[in-house]
Amino acid sequence: MSPSLLHVPTRLTNAGNFWLRIMARSDHGVSATQAGTDLDALGREMEKADPHPSKMEEWRVRATPLAEAKSDPAIQKSLLVMFAAVGLVLLIACVNVANLLLGRAVSRQKEVAVRLAVGASRRALVGQFLTESVILGLAGGLGGVFIAAYGIDLATALRPEALEDAWTHYVRALSTESIRIDAWVVAFNLAVSTLTGLLFGLLPALQASKLDLNQALKNVTGGWSQGFRGLRGLNSRSVLIVAETALAMVLLAGAGLMIESFARLLGTRLGAATDHILTVEIELPRAKYTEAAHIRFDEQLLEHIAAIPGVQAATIFNALPARGQFDHTSLDLAAENGTRAAVGVHSVSADYFRVFRIPVQSGRVFNDRDGAKAPKVLLVNQNAARSLWPRENPIGKHVWLRTWETGQQEAEVIGIVGDVRYDSLEKPPENDVYVSFRQYAETANVAVRTTGNPVAATSAVVRVVHDLDKDLPVYGVKAMDEQIADATSRTRFSTVLLAVFAAVALLLAGIGFYGVVAFSVAARTREIGIRMALGARADEVLKLVVTDGLLLCGAGLAVGVPLAFTATRVLSSSLYGTKPGDPLAFAGVSILLTLVAGLASYIPARRAAKVDPLVALRYE
Repeated sequence: MSPSLLHVPTRLTNAGNFWLRIMARSDHGVSATQAGTDLDALGREMEKADPHPSKMEEWRVRATPLAEAKSDPAIQKSLLVMFAAVGLVLLIACVNVANLLLGRAVSRQKEVAVRLAVGASRRALVGQFLTESVILGLAGGLGGVFIAAYGIDLATALRPEALEDAWTHYVRALSTESIRIDAWVVAFNLAVSTLTGLLFGLLPALQASKLDLNQALKNVTGGWSQGFRGLRGLNSRSVLIVAETALAMVLLAGAGLMIESFARLLGTRLGAATDHILTVEIELPRAKYTEAAHIRFDEQLLEHIAAIPGVQAATIFNALPARGQFDHTSLDLAAENGTRAAVGVHSVSADYFRVFRIPVQSGRVFNDRDGAKAPKVLLVNQNAARSLWPRENPIGKHVWLRTWETGQQEAEVIGIVGDVRYDSLEKPPENDVYVSFRQYAETANVAVRTTGNPVAATSAVVRVVHDLDKDLPVYGVKAMDEQIADATSRTRFSTVLLAVFAAVALLLAGIGFYGVVAFSVAARTREIGIRMALGARADEVLKLVVTDGLLLCGAGLAVGVPLAFTATRVLSSSLYGTKPGDPLAFAGVSILLTLVAGLASYIPARRAAKVDPLVALRYE
């Protein structure tokens, strides 16, 4: 349908067309590998028949399973990273609760001893402790369901946009309507809650059931704290808090790297201004608008929009900075079979460079003399000028541009303009050429520079379009700043969610440190009282307790830093201007984790420093 629908007879026969994607069902017994091999061979035959420029791997023939093609690879990887982050947070929570339950089990030694003395079996005791932990896990899971309802709103608000092209809109759209809490989610939550309840309750249950009955019953003077080993000793509580710190370090390192990467991305020089610009997409039906009518409509549209109060300039465009190349083609530096290069083609009006404040380095921009019947002209960006004409001035050179509507046409280079990142903020500028909309009429999309808030001009711009043709659809009405926000939405999605998970992990680690150190202080009350009765100062007691906490944090960092260095390598393709082992990010999160551990240890340490020796000596 394409040739007749778009009124382009060569749409399916021009070898320079690389827009086509095909969906096919393979024969029975044909594997994806075999299909890919066959298509590679077909692609090589096509390449021999019509060689395309080098460095254009994205234009080769390749097969992708539909299930894989339905999701943007970057978004798919982000979701997998988020799933791993969820697992780490869950493990940290399990370790945290297990540590608290271990402390509680120690305080219940006398109760357990009495139960064993009156005939309770160890199996029954393990069952009791596991039942309590499972109930605790289910209660947490129930709370998680309610929190998840708000979490869905957050994920929807941060929804990343896929790459902008027709294929994206057809199969890659991320549907927020499908994100909901249904029976499968509740069942999964129930299973995970039960499993985690068993997981964090198993160690305390086994430790409590292995109590030495004779020793416990004899321990009637020292209470539950008798025989408690400090945090410096190798015991289950110390091991768990070290593990919790190491896991928190992995999440914090990943979040730190993503935040640093996102900050660098936002600071990247786009090459074009984004302030006070309104973008509007307009579709002209080919059956109604011939090329001459198309150009006439664009001219009238620009003239009427320029007359709107508060509008400084308006331009036609077919591709916006950072929003993806609209059209790629090949440029020949000789009439036939010469040096050929891949270029992005931008059909614009003269004020395009004024609207986006793209500097004109030399030569001139388009004017009214560059009409449809005039000799073809084009501008090149600095990158194309450097790479295609090294040590030469390209102005005045004649090239042959292959377009899918008109085939190969000769054009003269009349100017050089600044580089702009079109494909994405992450990718450096490519070789780009700019052609006049009067000579290559492709779209009626318009960008408007205003003196005030660009969104305020929306109704006036839409009214101008409908005054010219009331049946034209107007869509994609956004401020350019919003377009840039959409362009960075995938990175922002990963960064914000990973930062949220890291913050939760940091909070849990802080709670874990506080609980363990507080338990240690309570268990050592008599010891602290004796120390103070013998002359120990309050600041010495404070230092003793805080040092114990910081030693555990140091051990956790010693384990966590190498683990984080290895784990964050999976983020390498998602980072911009940042390496997975960036020392600045690792140092920052290490200091943050140490400060949290120090604060969590300081609070119970202050309580210990205020212990009255007389009260402490009578404690239990």
